Amino acid sequence: MMTQNNIKNVHLYTNKELESITPLRNEKIPKVMTVAGSDSSGGAGIEADIKTITAHQCYAMTCIVTLTAQNTKGVTNVAKTTGEMVTSIFDENFSDIEIDSIKTGLLSDESIPALKNTIEKYNYKGILVVDPVMVSTSGYDFVSNKFLNLLIDTLAPYITLITPNLIEAKALVNTLSKKVQYDNNPLVHLEEMYAMCKKVHDLTGIKNILVKGGHQSWGYDKNLLTDVLYISQTDTYICFYSKMQISHNTHGTGCTLSSAIASNLASGLSMVNSIANGIVYVQKGIETAPSIGHGHGPLNHLQSFQQFNYESLINEEFELPFMKGDALEYLYDHTEIQNLWKEYTNHKFMKQVKNYQLSFDKFIDFVEQNIVYLVNYTRVILFMATKINNEEQFIVEADRLKTLSKEISKYKTMLKKIGYDDFKINSIKPNKVCQKYIDLLLSIAKDSGDYFDISISLTPCFYGYYIACLNATGKGQCDDLLKCELYDEWINQHISDWYKDACIEAEKGLNETFEKYCHSQTKLDRAIQIFKMFTSLEIEFLNYFL
Repeated sequence: MMTQNNIKNVHLYTNKELESITPLRNEKIPKVMTVAGSDSSGGAGIEADIKTITAHQCYAMTCIVTLTAQNTKGVTNVAKTTGEMVTSIFDENFSDIEIDSIKTGLLSDESIPALKNTIEKYNYKGILVVDPVMVSTSGYDFVSNKFLNLLIDTLAPYITLITPNLIEAKALVNTLSKKVQYDNNPLVHLEEMYAMCKKVHDLTGIKNILVKGGHQSWGYDKNLLTDVLYISQTDTYICFYSKMQISHNTHGTGCTLSSAIASNLASGLSMVNSIANGIVYVQKGIETAPSIGHGHGPLNHLQSFQQFNYESLINEEFELPFMKGDALEYLYDHTEIQNLWKEYTNHKFMKQVKNYQLSFDKFIDFVEQNIVYLVNYTRVILFMATKINNEEQFIVEADRLKTLSKEISKYKTMLKKIGYDDFKINSIKPNKVCQKYIDLLLSIAKDSGDYFDISISLTPCFYGYYIACLNATGKGQCDDLLKCELYDEWINQHISDWYKDACIEAEKGLNETFEKYCHSQTKLDRAIQIFKMFTSLEIEFLNYFL
């Protein structure tokens, strides 16, 4: 039963500061396969899908079921791929690569049973997003309603989300119910759209239904577009409101949206956030479209974007699960992190330096790589400065830059004691492990993260060295005075009063950052993921020098 309690509104044009949840790319890249027709002009179909999937930092795979001769003004010819060829493509893709998500667009009669057989043959349990394409933007009629019967009868049990527009949703209901429940006239009330979502679910059994409202207006605000998601598991309706744009550059919007959603789901975003961010991606694609062709032009698929936690707009107020001031302890004592943190803060590297057991060459290599790392750490702080909006935070980051400058200077002095000059120091290149660490830090700082994410990513390095050097005990024999001096200097630097004070201030700042920026379980889970990731990278970095 539909009540106000199970209807949630998400205003995608909100001015509220949202949490960044852009997927963090470490080593695993989600694989998304699109099964659709080709658009020779590049604005829709397979071509739009590949661009969208790639823009979302996923790996795009394809099965082209039809070739089309078309441009921005329309379609002039269509040629189907044979059923045998479609089956061969599926077999080659599934037998070799672990697919995380499948998106379908324009399908042929042969490709639908072929996809079902492949799903069953390879026991595919991943995501399936179906865009039930019947008519292209330019009006070319590809399929009849018997196609919808085949589509639902064959694939419904495997579909994660179906994304019909209003016309396609009407056709689904009319076809599957075997009677005309909707005609060509616009819907009058938004409640009719809720009812349509529920009818599609009842007739198909598909768990998640997204009906795209297109340019249908509902009287309350003619400048808004409305898309409605029905989540059957919770009997909830989510209304996504976005600003209407008058543009001829709308070719491929349906393909692009479903591909963006499939990519977001493959990257681990929730259903609501996958759809919300997909809609925003399409909206920005229209807004920044390059005006190609003389008809319905394509979107800008190469836009720069971030994904945000729109789900926080409909969730109840969130409370942090730890006492004020205990953010750092909560992170390093978390069940997913505590063993890693123990390994890191009791690392053999620090103990070998403390006892003069580490080879001198390895130590110098470590010092070299630390200079490279800290220079890039400084760049990360500068990126942080672009994401803050108050004077107090600028002062905090300015102080952190001073600390880093002092650290880099000390490392350079160490190298100069063994004969390095400035040219040689400035010529040091990162090794493979250091480069991996730097790349991920800069990726979060430049692309995927907000101020909160960057703060979490820097914490394991800064605070962990202090604890690890404190934990390093014993005193070995050392006959090389320079080696003794450098090893002692390095250990003492990280347990010195100035470094300890810097850690205390950093921890205070971390707690304030949690209170200001962490307002959802999604964001807290992300913080845990980031802290765990960079603790693991610290261990990997230190292991390299043993």
